[in-house]
Amino acid sequence: VTGAWDLPNIANGSTETLQITATVLASGEYGNTAELIALDTFDPDSTPNNNLSSEDDQDTVVPVPNGLSDLELTKTVDNPTPNVGDVVEFTVNVTNNGSSDATGVVITDLLPSGFTYQSHITTAGTYNANTGIWNINGTIFNLNTETLVVLATVNTPTGTADEYLNVATITASDFADPDSNPNQGIDVDDFSDGVNDDDEAVASVTPQTTDLAITKTVDNASPNIGGQVIFTIIVTNQSNVPATNIGIEEQLPSGYRLITSQASDGVYDEISGFWEIPSIAALGTANLQLTVEVLDINDYLNTASLAFVDQLDVDSTNDSDQAEVEPSCLTVYNEFSPNGDGVNEFFKIDCISRYPNNVLQVYNRWGNIVFEQRSYNNDWDGTSNGRATVQKGDLLPVGTYYYVLDLGDGSEPRTDWLYINR
Repeated sequence: VTGAWDLPNIANGSTETLQITATVLASGEYGNTAELIALDTFDPDSTPNNNLSSEDDQDTVVPVPNGLSDLELTKTVDNPTPNVGDVVEFTVNVTNNGSSDATGVVITDLLPSGFTYQSHITTAGTYNANTGIWNINGTIFNLNTETLVVLATVNTPTGTADEYLNVATITASDFADPDSNPNQGIDVDDFSDGVNDDDEAVASVTPQTTDLAITKTVDNASPNIGGQVIFTIIVTNQSNVPATNIGIEEQLPSGYRLITSQASDGVYDEISGFWEIPSIAALGTANLQLTVEVLDINDYLNTASLAFVDQLDVDSTNDSDQAEVEPSCLTVYNEFSPNGDGVNEFFKIDCISRYPNNVLQVYNRWGNIVFEQRSYNNDWDGTSNGRATVQKGDLLPVGTYYYVLDLGDGSEPRTDWLYINR
């Protein structure tokens, strides 16, 4: 707006005054200039209407309006690459850069779905985690800063857009802000001036991920009962970042007895059945070898599985592997020595427990039954229970005998010799 003040004349040595009353707006140009634009007589040191502030026929005042606060919002996170399950710390600072003390300030900072709220502290006002509203409830004095710290747990990714993008915005203030507008969203350039809006701030995290692959092998898939085999478990880190705090569940089934264990990294606890590894480098491996005795118990499927790791494992299809043996069964040990020394005391048949309907008959050289038992289970110590040449309950003498083993599964009975040695 331009205005003109016309004066017919000003007497020599006199002064005339113009007063203008105006309302101070919330934004705009506050500099007010007055200049002499016309004069009938000659002015020796200035020229009217030439817009030169250096001449004394022009003057400008720039008032700084009260009630104009320049609020600036910043936001940081203490760990931008956390593990899933970690607690991260978001810090929101609101600073009043002037010119007035700010009142009625409200900031919205609602955690996205990628986080679970834990706790918060603030230097002023109150914060509601359910609505995300931080109400200062007081004055932010000129050039002062107030702070909100929010602790949150990092959730497992779901694929939701921006689930880890945490946005804070100034949503209310009693006074105008010279370079931002709290009524404009974060996707809008306030005032369309190309200047970054400082009433908005964001911080985000990217959870660390890994891909651990487990393989398991056995060196002999067809051992004898009582023989030893070696299981090898290999864990490979297929990602480009180290994997840490790794737990592999390796619980031996009842068909094996552990002899020794050897791990390239970490420690294997045979009681808990866990192999714990502090870390595996990117693209690195760790291996565990278990030497075991094969027992006469039909439980041979051995599984190794990933139980835990600090990072998120992005592929669960390779988190476990299995290996098993199929022992050579129904091996009959034709000689035994029931003499009380604790060695080879019983007539043993590998895998006989898998045939619960079996019938064992033992004959002497004259064809008389000296022992007979249904559901035989490797517990005969050479004592007779037959009706022939020996009294029931007597120890059979040293010598060669013959057995007939009917497995009770419809197969042909098996016959062969056995020798008792004392």
